[in-house]
Amino acid sequence: MSGLELMRAVVCGELPHPNMADTSPMKFVSADKGIAVFKAIADDRHINPHGGAGRLCSDDYGLGHRLCLHTMLEAGLGYGTID
Repeated sequence: MSGLELMRAVVCGELPHPNMADTSPMKFVSADKGIAVFKAIADDRHINPHGGAGRLCSDDYGLGHRLCLHTMLEAGLGYGTID
């Protein structure tokens, strides 16, 4: 299965979403080559002392960035992060 096929299978519910997704109010809604689209609504858990949801945004950006890269992988390839 290519990275894009895997991501689309998760979006469609053919494969389970990662357990870490249960900790965020984020839903993976679509995937295309080089694109991963999420829907998220911040709640009181994500508001910083200044009234913004900056941490939620940075987490989503990092996850979305990695999944965009994942959609470009051919079958049998993987990657890892170092930070």
